Amino acid sequence: MPPARSRKRADPQKNPVPRRETLVALARNLRGERLRQGLKQEDLASRAKLNRTYVSKLERVANPNPSLGGIDRLAKALKVTLSELLRD
Repeated sequence: MPPARSRKRADPQKNPVPRRETLVALARNLRGERLRQGLKQEDLASRAKLNRTYVSKLERVANPNPSLGGIDRLAKALKVTLSELLRD
């Protein structure tokens, strides 16, 4: 019988999972800026070359591990900084 393989634990420094408070702040800031600019989710998603459901999930805090690249694309589409979207 071959020896059992040991499972490596995920290194939180390499792939950190965002804290709930950060996701809530992102959702609030993303939706607020989108509405301030008079955009529908579809409009923003199109500008950022993302799917509308991705924007919707971010705004509803239904995506527990969003990609930094996706958030960056949304920030650029809204013409705001990444830190503005992640600000508490």
